[in-house]
Amino acid sequence: MTALTADASRRTRNLQGKQIASYVVATSAVIYVGSLVCVRGSADNRVLVASDTASRKFVGMAEEAATGTTAGTVRCRVSWGYDALIALSTIVTAGFVGVNVTVGDDNLCSTAGATTNDVFVGEFQQLESSALGWIALRQYSNNNT
Repeated sequence: MTALTADASRRTRNLQGKQIASYVVATSAVIYVGSLVCVRGSADNRVLVASDTASRKFVGMAEEAATGTTAGTVRCRVSWGYDALIALSTIVTAGFVGVNVTVGDDNLCSTAGATTNDVFVGEFQQLESSALGWIALRQYSNNNT
């Protein structure tokens, strides 16, 4: 899998804990529906698509598409608190159930240690196939291995 270039429809479940917040989008950032989204660690705290980059913090999955402006007037609704079916790097197997997964890019999760900056997404819940798994967005395990 590679980073998104268009909106992505993702399967979700366990929606009873779903939460949504609106964030200002970073200048020139292009966010697609279904993108994994991070807030950057700079003073402006604007959001952009997730990447394995230092000082990024995962905030959730984009509910709508948005392209940021320098004026900071564009916002994007982002959700978390439920399970989403997300593409996995090949290193993730059923043995990782209960372990926190990290950002690969805006369309892919991996495991801590397999990425450089370990930007945590949530707890790995279930392997759906060799390339897809259920991830509890912003719900974290105490097991980070």
